[in-house]
Amino acid sequence: MATSFSVYTDGPVTELGEFLCSRRDRITPEATGINSYGRRRVPGLRREELAHPVGVTVTYVTRLEQGQSQDASDVIIGALARALQLDSDERAHLYALVHPAPKEHIRQRTPAIAKAGAERLLHAMGTCRPRSWGA
Repeated sequence: MATSFSVYTDGPVTELGEFLCSRRDRITPEATGINSYGRRRVPGLRREELAHPVGVTVTYVTRLEQGQSQDASDVIIGALARALQLDSDERAHLYALVHPAPKEHIRQRTPAIAKAGAERLLHAMGTCRPRSWGA
C-alpha cells in the first residue's frame, strides 16, 4: 500500500485512511444522533465519535487511517460502513481497500536458451525410429 501524508491526519495515511477521513468529514455528529460538544477543529465526526459506535478504540481507528493495521474483520468493516452511512458502492470500495484482491500471477516467458535446447532435442528425436518396448 502506498503511503503519503495528508491534511486529514497527523501522520502518514493510506488510500484506506484517505477514504475513512473523507467519509468522517462529510457526516455531522447530529446526523448520527451524537450531541456535539466543545469547539470543533475539523468538520464531521471526530475519531472517538466514529470509534464508539463501531466498537473499537480511537487508537484502532487511527491505526486503520495510518495503514498500521490491515486486519479489520468483516464485522468491523460492516460497523464502519454503518457508522459512516456508506451506500452500497462505498461499502464495496471500503471492503476492497481493506481486503484487496490478490495480484495475478504473471507467467514468465521461457528463456531463449531453454527454447533452443528443446528445439535441438526435438530435432534429434525426429531422426530416431519409434521403438516398442516389451512387445
